[in-house]
Amino acid sequence: MATSSETASAAPAKKWRTLTTRQYARMTQDPAFTAYEHPPIGESLTVHAQDGTRIHAEVYGPPHAPPIVLSHGIACAIPFWTHQIAALSNNFRVIAYDHRGHGRSDAPRARTSYTLEHLGDDLDAVLQATVRPDERAILAGHSMGGFAIASWAARHPESVQQCVGAVALMNTATGELIGQTRLLPTPPWMNSARGRLALMALPFSGLPLPARTPLRRHATARIAVAATTPPATVAHIQEMIFTTPAHGRGGFAAALLRLGTTHLSVSDLQVPTTVIASTEDLLTPPSHAKTLAGELPHLHELQIIPGGHCSPLEQPDLITAALHNLADKYGHGSAPTNTSEHTTPRPPAARE
Repeated sequence: MATSSETASAAPAKKWRTLTTRQYARMTQDPAFTAYEHPPIGESLTVHAQDGTRIHAEVYGPPHAPPIVLSHGIACAIPFWTHQIAALSNNFRVIAYDHRGHGRSDAPRARTSYTLEHLGDDLDAVLQATVRPDERAILAGHSMGGFAIASWAARHPESVQQCVGAVALMNTATGELIGQTRLLPTPPWMNSARGRLALMALPFSGLPLPARTPLRRHATARIAVAATTPPATVAHIQEMIFTTPAHGRGGFAAALLRLGTTHLSVSDLQVPTTVIASTEDLLTPPSHAKTLAGELPHLHELQIIPGGHCSPLEQPDLITAALHNLADKYGHGSAPTNTSEHTTPRPPAARE
């Protein structure tokens, strides 16, 4: 008969709201699960977006080390970068933030507050609050985080070379998400309908999501990761997806759907840029990365690596190495001395 202490140890920790007691007990046997249960702890701060939305950010590592800024994808949050934060924060100042309607950031109720323009402006607010005028950051974006970077560059071109030394874009695109997604096997003439169904699939819809059901796990694994992804990583991803507010998921899913008829230019991203794609990515297959690489003004490298859509979690060592490479090459130089065009820094962010 199990003692009370044994029962307590098998119960899901408070943060694991989508795991049953039995699932949690199995996960604790996986050494990789420890990294997700005890992620790095950073300094929390609040950044105020242009429209007043409060954006939650966290800063890790030495305060005067070269900065690396991380922008996650839809239905994720800061813990998406757990491996990169742990590996890079010894030598770099790692800055990660939650998109509006995600994680600990505010969730505006108006659907008109979830647009690519908002993503770009929120990123600008984070950069202005955390990167000093004499620094140039390495900027990394995954999936929707890549769209945030492209939107920021288009809306704030004067800040690109002033704030950033290099960029990494992972599992992302510049448009035409609908036609090329491989989630649903349908004939080519049904590309438009296929994409709309795929992007409005259960995990990314604006509907409340069922908890602790086989459908939840299957949908998450199908969309987010490759079939060989370890259970602990799948559990970590599904925890973020299924605890992201429905309004945030649905608002940005609608914004991404509109990319079926529009194209986001990267012509203003005038810094060295690495593009990374994954062989089994069903949402943004390698064809997206090849198109993106061909449009960039300064392509540093195109990498196609094994795995599904969530490469920073599925291939953490490869992604960390790519960021480290960019930081070593482009992350130590100061910003140009002529800062007359640099956006005026906002008031210091509020510490939490």
